[in-house]
Amino acid sequence: MHYLDKELNALITQDEQLWQYIQQASLDGLWFWDLEHPENLYISPEYWHVLGIDPSTRKHSPDEFIAVVFDEDLPNIMDNLERHYAEPTIKYEQIVRFKHSDGSTVYVRCRGKAIRDANGKAIRMLGAHNNITPEMKRQKELEQALSKILSHEDELKEAMQDRQKSLDALSEKREQEQQMMAVIAHELRTPIATISMLLEGRNSPHELDELQFKIIQNAVVQALNVLGDLKSISQHSALAKHALVSTDIHMYFVSMHQQLIEIVHTLDPNIQLSLNLGKRLLRMPLVELNTQALFQIVSNLVCNAAKHAQCHKIVLNGDCELTDEGRYKILVKVTDNGTGISEAEANRVFKPFLRGEGSSEDGSGLGLAIANGLTELLGGELCLTPNQAGGSVFGFDFVVASAANDRSSTGSVKQNTDYLTGKTIIFAEDNDIIQTISKDALERAGAHVITFDNGADALAFVDAKHHFDYLFTDIFMPQMNGYELCKELRLRNIQQPIVAVTASVLGEEVQKAMQSGAKAVIEKPMSIASVQATLGQIG
Repeated sequence: MHYLDKELNALITQDEQLWQYIQQASLDGLWFWDLEHPENLYISPEYWHVLGIDPSTRKHSPDEFIAVVFDEDLPNIMDNLERHYAEPTIKYEQIVRFKHSDGSTVYVRCRGKAIRDANGKAIRMLGAHNNITPEMKRQKELEQALSKILSHEDELKEAMQDRQKSLDALSEKREQEQQMMAVIAHELRTPIATISMLLEGRNSPHELDELQFKIIQNAVVQALNVLGDLKSISQHSALAKHALVSTDIHMYFVSMHQQLIEIVHTLDPNIQLSLNLGKRLLRMPLVELNTQALFQIVSNLVCNAAKHAQCHKIVLNGDCELTDEGRYKILVKVTDNGTGISEAEANRVFKPFLRGEGSSEDGSGLGLAIANGLTELLGGELCLTPNQAGGSVFGFDFVVASAANDRSSTGSVKQNTDYLTGKTIIFAEDNDIIQTISKDALERAGAHVITFDNGADALAFVDAKHHFDYLFTDIFMPQMNGYELCKELRLRNIQQPIVAVTASVLGEEVQKAMQSGAKAVIEKPMSIASVQATLGQIG
C-alpha cells in the first residue's frame, strides 16, 4: 500500500471532522497531495473510472493529473490552490474540464482542503471530485434553448417591425392612391367639363369661333396628357422590357424633336423648342434603343417645362460618349429659361403629385416622377441643376450597345422627314370614327389611304396584288385581328412595313405585335408627327 494511502486512513481514523468532510463531498474521486514532496499525489481509482481509464495504467503523480486536464484550465487551478494555501478562509472550489478516453469532455467540480501544521503551513492537500457532466449538458441544452427562444424573439420582433413597415407603406400607398384618384378626377373633369360647356346648345362645330375651338383643342390635349400619365405609371416594367429597336440615334433625336414641337405648340404656341445635337451623334452606328422609354422621359421633361417653368425657350440637347467597354453613353439634357426651381423644391421635385410653387398650370404632378422612374429603369439617373442663364436643367445619361445588324456608314444620316407624301397606306380599323379621323389626317399629310373594317378584308386586298407602301392595322378587330393579319402577311412574305395601331400599349401588347410581324407600334390617338417619326425609324 502506498504510504500516503496509509497516512490518509490513519488521519480519517483520528480526525472525525475530516471524515465528515469527505462524506459531505459526495465523492467521484479522491486525491491526496504531499505539498512538502509535491511529486507525490495519490489519486483514487474512482477518479480514473470517471474518465474511462484503467487505474492500473496510471501512476500516483501530478503529471498524470495534468495530462488529462484541459491546458486552458491549468493556470486557474494553480492560482486557486496558491490562494487557498495562503489564506485558509479562501475555499478551493472550481469546475475543471477533463479529457475522457473516448475524446469527450468531462466536467468535474473540484473541491479541496489544505491540511496545515502547527504553524498553519499547508503540508497536505485533500481533494474530492464530483462528476457534473450531465448537469453541464443540461445547462448547455437550456442555454441553447434559451438562445433559440431569444433568437425567435428577435425574429418575431423583426417580423413585427417588418409588418409595421409594410402596414405603414400600405397606408402611405393608399393615401397616394386616394390623392392620385382625386387629382386625376379633377384633371379629367376640368377639360371634359370645359368641352361640355362649350358644346352645350350647339348643334354644329361651325357654331364655334376660333377661340372656342382652340379651347376645346387644349382641353383634349390636357385630358390625353392625364391619361398618358396613368398609362406610364401602369407600364413602367413593360417599358423597361420593351423590345430594343435598331435606331439611328441622331435621326431619332430629330424625329423626336419634330413630334415634341407639335406637343409644345398645343400647350403654348409662344414657347420655342430647339434642338442641339453633338457632332459625335452623326458618327454613331445604329444602336439598340428602348425608344418608347426614351421618348416618354424626354416628353415628360419638355412638357413639364412648357407647363410649369414659365419659360419661352426650351432646348433639347443630345450627345454621346464612347465607354471603355466599347459601348455608347447617350447624354440628354432639357434646358429652359424659366423661373427655375428653389433648393427646397429641388429635394422633392421627383416625388409624385407635386407641382412647382410658381406653376400656374394644372396637372397630375406625375410627369417628373414618371421620368425619374423610367430613367432608373434604363440604368441612368435623372438630375436637376440650375441653369446659369436662369431656369433649370434636367439631365440624364444611359448606356446603349451597337446594333448587331448595323448597316450604317460613318457620317451618313437620313435627312428626309416626310415619309407620307405620295405613299399608299392600307389602314385596317373597325372603329368608324377612328378610321375616318385617321384617314383624313394621313391624307392631309399627302398619303393615299385605303380603309378596311377588319383584317380579313385587308388581307384579301393584299392577296389581290394591289400596290401599297405601308399597312397600318388596329390590333383588336372582328373576323381577323391585327396579330393574325401580321402573321398572315409575313407567311406570304410581304416585305412592306406593318405598323400596329392600338389604344392598349400596356403589358405584352407591343411585344406580341412585334413578334407577330409588325415593325412598330403606334399609340392611339396617333399624330402625324408620331407616324412620321415611326416611319423614319423603321425605314
